[in-house]
Amino acid sequence: EKDPKVEELKAKCMHCHNLYIYVQGSSTTTLNRHMKKCKIFKNKVATKLIQSWLGYKPSNVRGESGLPLGVPSNGYEHTTMKELIAKMVAVHNYSFRMVEHEWFNIVMKYSNPLYQEIGRKAIRAECLRVFNKEKEILKAALKNVDHISLTTDMWRSNQTISYMCVVAHYIDKHWRMQTRVLAFMELDPPHSGNVMAVALFECVTE
Repeated sequence: EKDPKVEELKAKCMHCHNLYIYVQGSSTTTLNRHMKKCKIFKNKVATKLIQSWLGYKPSNVRGESGLPLGVPSNGYEHTTMKELIAKMVAVHNYSFRMVEHEWFNIVMKYSNPLYQEIGRKAIRAECLRVFNKEKEILKAALKNVDHISLTTDMWRSNQTISYMCVVAHYIDKHWRMQTRVLAFMELDPPHSGNVMAVALFECVTE
């Protein structure tokens, strides 16, 4: 028999807003079971996964030598290797200091004795150079696009620093959907519509 003194509590899913009976101090099995089935929550997770990864992929196009483009057929090229490491650092969010790790250099030297060690300051500068290079490539590509849709999303880091991401969506000449990150910027509070609009305008202008 139900105790009239025990107040019936209900927990609400913050995604679909459905209510579920919850007894204070008990387990959250019911809520956990719901989260596995909540379509709105699963859609949000899928969207975050898509937007949280850089869309940069190495080219699958191969040259006359059978090697991927950019890989010299006549031997080692340190400039190309440095650029590839910079892209690896950016895509996988590695620390700049990784290039100074002893075993990283042991592996690289074993792969090719001509490899020259790189410092963290040098790889940081290379990452910025690659960023500016890719930025110019993207600008050139977008000049030939007639219509672009923009979306924005806000994040807050563990240090309570807020960021806004600006993403461009468009259809290319082969009728394929393309998505490109245009900017990932720190945004000072308050995060009003006017503040976000100014940041978006500055991004588009650049």
